Amino acid sequence: MSSAFPPALSRLIKNLERLPGVGEKTATRFALQILRWPRAQAQELVRSV
Repeated sequence: MSSAFPPALSRLIKNLERLPGVGEKTATRFALQILRWPRAQAQELVRSV
């Protein structure tokens, strides 16, 4: 499924799949939700990791 997305989004999905209990479908949902966040909120997530 992630191959239908731009490379950067596909990488994010693949990295989110590494979390315990997170499959491709959930990782995709997480990634798409993050894209809807205000930029400052997404940047805060990046800084926290």
